[in-house]
Amino acid sequence: MYMFKLKYINIVILYLYIVIYIMNNKNENFWNKYYSGDNKFIDQNSSFADFVYENYIQEYNGKNVYLKICDLGCGNCRDTVYFCNKKNLCYGIDINGVIRQKQTDNCKLIKKDVNEVLKTFELRNLFDIMYMRWFLHALPYNISNDIFVNAVRNLKPNGLICIEVRSINDTELKQNSVYDKNDKSYKTNHKRWLFSVDMCKKFAIENDCDIIYCEEDYFSYNINTETPNPLLIRLVCRKRVLPYYERSEKYSTYKHIIPLMRSSIEHYSDMEVMNGILEKHNIKYVAVAGTVLGLTRHGGIIPWDNDIDIGFINQEWTKLMSIENELNKNGLNYTSNGPNHCHFGSIDCFKLIEKGNFYEGDAKTMCSKDEYKNVVKQPFGYSYVYSPFNSEKSLSKRYGERYFDQANVNDNYHFKDITVKNFQLSYNDRSYQLK
Repeated sequence: MYMFKLKYINIVILYLYIVIYIMNNKNENFWNKYYSGDNKFIDQNSSFADFVYENYIQEYNGKNVYLKICDLGCGNCRDTVYFCNKKNLCYGIDINGVIRQKQTDNCKLIKKDVNEVLKTFELRNLFDIMYMRWFLHALPYNISNDIFVNAVRNLKPNGLICIEVRSINDTELKQNSVYDKNDKSYKTNHKRWLFSVDMCKKFAIENDCDIIYCEEDYFSYNINTETPNPLLIRLVCRKRVLPYYERSEKYSTYKHIIPLMRSSIEHYSDMEVMNGILEKHNIKYVAVAGTVLGLTRHGGIIPWDNDIDIGFINQEWTKLMSIENELNKNGLNYTSNGPNHCHFGSIDCFKLIEKGNFYEGDAKTMCSKDEYKNVVKQPFGYSYVYSPFNSEKSLSKRYGERYFDQANVNDNYHFKDITVKNFQLSYNDRSYQLK
């Protein structure tokens, strides 16, 4: 009897999964046919990608700072590839997606349900930009709302949500559509759920985002659509920098630690000075330990951490030691912690020695040799650090496979309190120290 009930339950679960898949993927046949065709301009990046790049990304890239971008509902990855060709990391996610170029470390298609990937934090990275072009209007309103919420949760504080959707005020589209009052969709060759400006703004207002651009206009002539000049809404909003961790269910277990940490202002300011001098002398470093963990998991200094950790392979360490006087003159006073470990101001510096597939230093600092090849300058809290786009190998070796969803406040060598046990991180714990 038990085995029969178990089998029955499994069948029900499978049936529910199929129903959910179909509901979330109503237009699969349409998109498979669309992407396999030779529609004009289908492989060129969109005008919205140009708009986002020119207004919100180019200023970073112009300073050799590169961003982590998630292209949700990426389709044939044309905008994914466009952002990657600018040297940014861009992952495209689409259950029906296709990509027509070789995937690389900074350009990948994840062919899965967008909401499931976001909800489970599958990419184990917080992003600088969540990009959604012509995606949300392809989904029922309840699902698009969930996707926006989960996109914000996978975004660094101060990161951007960039959306382009079709407007409910497009009379030509509505005249050529069949309205379904049950699910509130408009159907031509496939279903759409149209948006108003107020609906878009509501997304931002209800999810701790400040609206920095919101316009409705005929932005993009498109020969491949039933209405070649569709009325569109563009929304760009910024996730606020807030102490989200104070909302966490686990905050009570570690809140007494945070006041004991030194102010993060000093560390970010020191990092600004350090970056300028190291760049001037062409000295390469890599974020290690709690700093690369903070970059990946929080977007800046971990709330219960209190410094910035960077590592230098042998030849770079020699160059670092040769400019000690210049660093001292700029307020980054040298303190020795041994032959392979020192501080310049509040910046914790480690010499990394080649050991197998890793460069390793004191205090369990390390960087995978493969990941070291892909080190770029990235936003980090109120400053920048150099780090691999993806540090999964280094973080897994240093902190274990659960580094993204499980925290240990006693593993940073700055605060010891055995009463604070390992705890499961929520999305609220993933925010950085405030000024």
